[in-house]
Amino acid sequence: MSASSDIQAAICALLRAPNALRVNIPIVDRITGDMENDILAAAEKQTGLVIYVMPVLPKRADSMQGGNVVFFDAAEVIVRIIELARGNNTGATAFDLVEDIITALHWHGIPGDGSDLGKILAHPLELAPAPLDIKEGVIEESKEFLRIIDVNFNATYGLVPTP
Repeated sequence: MSASSDIQAAICALLRAPNALRVNIPIVDRITGDMENDILAAAEKQTGLVIYVMPVLPKRADSMQGGNVVFFDAAEVIVRIIELARGNNTGATAFDLVEDIITALHWHGIPGDGSDLGKILAHPLELAPAPLDIKEGVIEESKEFLRIIDVNFNATYGLVPTP
């Protein structure tokens, strides 16, 4: 696995930990086939709420001068909350989960702390300067109200493995 997929897996594990979230909902990290339908199906069939830990996106690239090796030293981590309001029977909303996600992830992964994130990151995971992106609308076919909230974090890769 790559550092990016290791970060994604570690974040899923943190969010799946007991009491990390105020409600028990699906946390999706791998999507196959038609991504939109897979996510909406998870939200519809389960609880009306689902969290999708999106693939980690490299942000800053660097290379050795004159070399053909490129490495990334920073990444963007997006935790997407998807709520189908009519089908949400959890007692929590997407807005409630924002607080839970920030609490569970912000400043987690201190290098050397023994955690999976601490083994990968040079600096703890931190909330991005623009922490939230909110989209709301109605799904044409079903006329169901959909809310999507992206909670954005920055990650700094550790370039030297920790002992």
